[in-house]
Amino acid sequence: MDKEVEIEDTGEYGGGEKELKFSHQSLVMTSMQKCIELGSHEMSEGHEERYTDARGNIKIIYKENTILAFIEAIKTLKMIVISDFDKTATENIGKLLEKVKERKDYWTEMEWGELMNIPAFKRKYSLMKGYFLQNSRFRSMFEQELVEIYREIFEELSLLTKRLDYYASEEFEG
Repeated sequence: MDKEVEIEDTGEYGGGEKELKFSHQSLVMTSMQKCIELGSHEMSEGHEERYTDARGNIKIIYKENTILAFIEAIKTLKMIVISDFDKTATENIGKLLEKVKERKDYWTEMEWGELMNIPAFKRKYSLMKGYFLQNSRFRSMFEQELVEIYREIFEELSLLTKRLDYYASEEFEG
């Protein structure tokens, strides 16, 4: 069993004519562009729209919660950039994430307190402490605050990319 094993250069298998190139910097910039895109228009809570077609069938169309889409885009950006965090970014973003937790605790406590003021036999909903009812005004108020906090997180991530000199200046010839 003296077979010689030949190891080939796998660099040749880069996708044929289309070479796949990965750039962390371009990935970060693409993700930032998505955040800017989602954050630059009016944000609304997700909801269902129901209508009846000509045959009498009920159609349900879900409209995306653009608030959560914006927040998730920033979370994704943070997930990509986390390997580049410096001390300043770690501290500032850590404080902002702590603020998110504090505001959630505040609004869930407010909702819990209001629900507990209703006699048990008159309550229409049950609630677990630390969670929101599905369509509560407290959840809406929390989400509005969340947008502002995540805008601040995006600002911190933008400042980090500036410190890391991700913004390459393009040279033009006249």
